[in-house]
Amino acid sequence: IQTISELNQEKESDDAFIGKSLTTTLCKIGPSLVHSLRNRARNDDKATVRRACIVAWLEMLSLAYREDQGFGISGLDISALCTLCNDPSVATRKAAAEALTKLIIDTYDSDEYSSQASALEFAWAHTVLPLVSDAEVSCVTRAIEFFSKLIIDPIVDLAQDATRKLSTGGNSRYYVAWRILSKLSDGDKEAGVSRSGIGSLQTAIQKLFINAGNDCKTLTKNLLQAVYKIGILSLGIDNHASQHDLSSPNTGEFDEDFFERNTAAMRTGAWCILEALTNCLVNSSEARTGANISLKQAV
Repeated sequence: IQTISELNQEKESDDAFIGKSLTTTLCKIGPSLVHSLRNRARNDDKATVRRACIVAWLEMLSLAYREDQGFGISGLDISALCTLCNDPSVATRKAAAEALTKLIIDTYDSDEYSSQASALEFAWAHTVLPLVSDAEVSCVTRAIEFFSKLIIDPIVDLAQDATRKLSTGGNSRYYVAWRILSKLSDGDKEAGVSRSGIGSLQTAIQKLFINAGNDCKTLTKNLLQAVYKIGILSLGIDNHASQHDLSSPNTGEFDEDFFERNTAAMRTGAWCILEALTNCLVNSSEARTGANISLKQAV
């Protein structure tokens, strides 16, 4: 028995060594490998190859992030993934949307808000979210799943005890959700950009209402409560909170620049989702029957 135990320990040690060696090797060739995978994903004639390259490419970018390597996600990566979200292949579109979603989730653990994180959020808002109107049902389903994970779930979580949740470490996912919503408004201000971002948000919420079924009214109430609480908190009119209650993610320490940037995003994001909710509640027959609730009733 002792011999078997020793052999198992040696095997685990060997596996760990091999794993570390492989990681080191991949990091060394990372930049060239990412470049090759990105080009194949964009230019290969076969959809299966494009999809496989996206999966491998995402793993390399995630590895670079975990190991803190210098070849992290670049503007070229984000631009290419945006293009692939409009690929003729359904599988490729879904893979690209999933890659952008996972890359945003990777930023949850970061203590800094980088230009790459901002670009990822903008890209997601204007290339992944519009997939809720895709012609392919499976694409729509995946887009709604990503929307729920990145936007709705964190916001609904803020319907109760928002101040405490925003003032503790690990609060990045809340701020990311509001920043992505605010990016919809940013895009609408740019030349040549229509209000498709807000339209996609409205479509996504309508589909969520339909999927929620009997729970539609509860979902609506939680969203309106969160919007109300974030509104009064970001405007500084909450008698039970101050700006110092909005701390930096993960550190739990107050940062004035972080506060100003994120409160502005929360205000804009709250208005975006309130506009979409209002349109849904007024115009959607499903909403009139299943989610007929006012802001006054919610709060």
